[in-house]
Amino acid sequence: NKEKYQIPSTNFKISLLKTLVKKQSQPSQLFNFETVHKAIIYLGHYLSEYPCLLTKLIRIYKTKNDQKELLFNFIQRCALPSLNLTDGSAPIANEVWTLLEDLPFQIRFSLYKDWISEECWQSHATLAQAKQITSSKCRWLLKRLTKENVKQYGRQIGRISHSNPGILFKIALVQIQKYDNLILPIVESLRYMTNLAFDILAFCIIDELQDESKERLQDDGASIATWIQAMAQFCGQVYKKHDMELGGLLLMIADQLKSGTSIEVSILQDVMDRMT
Repeated sequence: NKEKYQIPSTNFKISLLKTLVKKQSQPSQLFNFETVHKAIIYLGHYLSEYPCLLTKLIRIYKTKNDQKELLFNFIQRCALPSLNLTDGSAPIANEVWTLLEDLPFQIRFSLYKDWISEECWQSHATLAQAKQITSSKCRWLLKRLTKENVKQYGRQIGRISHSNPGILFKIALVQIQKYDNLILPIVESLRYMTNLAFDILAFCIIDELQDESKERLQDDGASIATWIQAMAQFCGQVYKKHDMELGGLLLMIADQLKSGTSIEVSILQDVMDRMT
């Protein structure tokens, strides 16, 4: 079985990009950014085949802060999906982060939500195949991860996080809720992550805590559910050891308190206890 997914040739799409430019009726429109933007968006995740081109486009779009709609469209349709197919490229992950780091966390988290949604993965067979292969590799690594072999497997986990942090963290958070002995090894393995991966981990934590399908209390109706206790322990350790976005977590807890739910306060308490 091949470990690496196959990406179809994009020569026909590159040719289409050239054709779209040539068909501009007036020479003054040749470098109209909005026109070129449409062709770039059409390329979508196929830009992963051309890392140098993808990097240059990211740097160009970084200068388009005055055209937020085009910027967000590029991030959502090209930059993030292409990252899924870059086979663990930390430099490209860092380039993508330069597009996101100055945005409010609410906007960043909204982009992440769309990015790791099932709808995005199923939008193309190449992405669906990438998700299947990456998910299998994540589970294989996490089954073997212990505090004694963090350095050995942590680097491999870190490489996955460079291109597919959403898949990795979704699986990891489910695992720590079942096996709390995984918390310390996973926290230690995060030393190999990029800033983008840390930001997506912050989003995934909030997304997991907001899962309304899970019971907040144990069967006795008085004790906090074990999965929340595990999440609280994990949050306490990860926020103490690593510099991560805390605003989203605090806002979620504040919203829970406003709605009359105080169970998530245990998470904040664990974070504060470990950071002081």
